[in-house]
Amino acid sequence: VLNPQRSTAHHPLFQVALVLQNTPPGEFRLPGLHVTPDGVGLGRSRFDLLFSLTEAPSGGMNGLVEFATDLYDATTVSRLVERWERLLLEVLDAPTAPISRASLMSVEESARLARWNDTAEPLAWRSLADLFEASVARDPDAVVLEEGAEQLTYGRIEERANRLAHRLIERGVGPESIVGLLLPRSVELVVAVLAVLKAGGAYLPLDPGYPAERIDYMIADARPVLVLGPEALREDLSAYPVTRPDRDVRETNPAYVIYTSGSTGRPKGAIMSHAGIASFAQTQLNRRDADASSRFLQFSSPSFDISVWELLFTFAVGARLIISGEGPLAGEALRDALAKERITHALIPPSVLATLPAEAATSLTDLRTLVVGGEACPPDLAARWSAGCTVVNAYGPTEVTAWATSYPTTGYDAAAGTVPIGRPVVNAAAHVLDDRLCPVPPGVVGELYMTGPGLGRGYLGRPALTAERFVACPDGSGRRMYRTGDLVRWRSDGQLEFLGRADAQIKVRGFRIEPGEIEAVLTEVDEVRQAVVVAREEGDGDKRLVAYVVPEQDSTAGSGETVAVEHVEEWQKLYDSVYAEFEVDEFGEDYTWWDSSYSGEPIPLEQMRSWRDAAVARIRELRPRRV
Repeated sequence: VLNPQRSTAHHPLFQVALVLQNTPPGEFRLPGLHVTPDGVGLGRSRFDLLFSLTEAPSGGMNGLVEFATDLYDATTVSRLVERWERLLLEVLDAPTAPISRASLMSVEESARLARWNDTAEPLAWRSLADLFEASVARDPDAVVLEEGAEQLTYGRIEERANRLAHRLIERGVGPESIVGLLLPRSVELVVAVLAVLKAGGAYLPLDPGYPAERIDYMIADARPVLVLGPEALREDLSAYPVTRPDRDVRETNPAYVIYTSGSTGRPKGAIMSHAGIASFAQTQLNRRDADASSRFLQFSSPSFDISVWELLFTFAVGARLIISGEGPLAGEALRDALAKERITHALIPPSVLATLPAEAATSLTDLRTLVVGGEACPPDLAARWSAGCTVVNAYGPTEVTAWATSYPTTGYDAAAGTVPIGRPVVNAAAHVLDDRLCPVPPGVVGELYMTGPGLGRGYLGRPALTAERFVACPDGSGRRMYRTGDLVRWRSDGQLEFLGRADAQIKVRGFRIEPGEIEAVLTEVDEVRQAVVVAREEGDGDKRLVAYVVPEQDSTAGSGETVAVEHVEEWQKLYDSVYAEFEVDEFGEDYTWWDSSYSGEPIPLEQMRSWRDAAVARIRELRPRRV
C-alpha cells in the first residue's frame, strides 16, 4: 500500500520535477483580437525544484526554473542551470562518448580549486626528534615538561632520551623496527618516544588503560622488537653516552604506528613515516599564535593520534607541555586542570569540551588557542568558546599525520550553521571527487581524498586494505591519495564543509569506530545470531553506542532458560513481600489496592475478573513457553 508521509511543506511523492511542455500553445482569435497565453508567477514554489521546458514555435526551447527559497538561493540555481547547459553541450559535441566523461566544471571553477589547494612550501624533512633538538639548541635550560611539582628542561630530557636510545640500539632497535610503549601520559612516555625515534625505530603507543585483550592483540599484530614499560624507564643508564646516536634515518622510514578501528573485527595499524612532520609543524609556525611561553596540555590517550599533535607543536616552538596525569579528564576536573596549570593551548574533542561548565568559556583567561577535532564541532560550541580565544576546527584522519585541514575562527556566529573544516595544511591538497574519481564543482557533495607528504605508508600487514584506501591520483602524476570516506563540499569562500560519512564508520568522543568491529565480536557469542551497532545521540548531545542483537533460536533453551527462571523468581519475591500479609482464598482473586481513579472506591470484583480474563487471553495468543 502506497501511503507516504504527508506534509504541508512538500509534495508527498517527489520534490524535484522536470516537465516538457510539447503541446501546441493555446492560441486563438476573437473578432478583432489575437489571444496568446502569458505566464503568471504564483509567488510560491509548488516543488523544491521545478524545471519546466517549452518547445518554441521557431525551434529550440524556453526554460523556466522554479525553486523553494527556503532551500536554494538564486546564485545556486543559476550555477546549477549553467552546469546543465555545459553537460548538454558536451553531449552534443561528442554524442558517442560516455556521459561520465563530461565535465560539469568551468575553467574558472577548476582554477579556483587549484588556488584553494596551492599550499606548497619548500621544506626539508625533519623528524619529531629533530624538532626537539632544534629547541634544545635554542635554549637547553627552558622547561619542556611539567608534571605536578616536577619540571624538566629540554637539555635534561635530551640527555635522558639519548642514553635510552643507545640502550635501545644495543637491544636491536633501528630503522623499520617497532617498539611498543606501554606507558600512560607521563614524563617517561615523552622520553621513550624521543629515544625510539633517535634510535631510528617507530614507536607503538599502548595505553595501559585499554582492555588487556586489545593491548595483547596490538602487540601480537605489530610484533615489536620489544615493549617498554615503567620498569624499563627506571633502569640505570648512566654508562651510556648523552649524545645523539648516529643513525641513518630516512623520511620514508616509519615514525610511529597507531591502531584504529577495523570493519572486519580487527583493529588496523596505520604506519606513519617522518615525511609529514615538517609540513605539520610549519602549519603551526605559520599561524604565529604560539611561542616559547606557551603552555600546551597533554590531554589525550597515548594511543590517540592527537597525542602526536601535542608533542609536535610543543617541540616546534620550544614551548612547555603540561602533563595532566593518568586517567581521562572531563567536566569540572578538566576545567580545574586548565585553570590551575594556566594552559594556553589545548586540543579537546567537542564532546569532551561540551562537558565543561558554561562559565569556563569566559573564566579561562589564559587560554589563547583551543583546537577542537576528532569529530564534528557544533556551531553553538564554536560560538561560545571563540568569544574569548581562537578556536581552530581541525580535521585529519590518523592516516594523514592527524591533521589535514583546519579552520581558525574568533567570534564565530552560531547562526552561520555548520563549522567548516577549513583548508589544507602546508603541502597538502584536498580533492573532492565523485565515485569515478572525477573532481566535482564547488558546492557539490563528494568524497574527500587527501594528498601530500603526510600520507601514511599504509596498514601494517594489510596490503589489500592499503590498496583499497591508498589509491593512485587520477591526474597521472604518480602521487598517492588517501580515501578518507568522509563526504564534504567546497564552499564558495574556499572552505571545506564536512557533511558525514560515505560508509558506516562513526565517531564517538573523537574516536573512530567501525560498527562492524563490534558486531563481529558480538556475533562470536554462541547465543547471538545477528548484531547491529549504531551511535545514538542522547538528549544532552552525547553519543553512545547501542547494540541490537538477534538471538540464536537453538540457544533459548540454554542460558535463556536460566535468565527466565531468575526473572520469575525476582517477581515471586516481589509478590510475596508485598502481598504476604493479605489472606487470599484463591490464586488470581486478589485485587487489593485496585481502586477507581474517579471515586477512590475498590473496582467491582466482576469487572476485575473480566479484565484479568482478557489479559490472560491476550498473553496466551502469543503462545508463551511458560506463564
